[in-house]
Amino acid sequence: LQIEAMAQACGLILACNNKFSINSSIAFLAAIEGAKFKKIVIPGDQLILHGKVVAQKRNLLKVEAECLVDGIKASSATITLVMKSL
Repeated sequence: LQIEAMAQACGLILACNNKFSINSSIAFLAAIEGAKFKKIVIPGDQLILHGKVVAQKRNLLKVEAECLVDGIKASSATITLVMKSL
């Protein structure tokens, strides 16, 4: 679920990008690299998501993402999204 949360956050980063139109394009999860889980997350924990775009080419977006709980890194991964026109 943490990977899913990070991927969804990357989708929001993409949706805020001027080069991506949510009306004429869709994004798909293409890759997950270097996923690391450092802390157990239990029901009731609040995940704070951070993402930083590290590469963007034509139809690819690569983001370094992490989940924090109480300021401690719970997990991290590099997420790649691919964009397709509708």
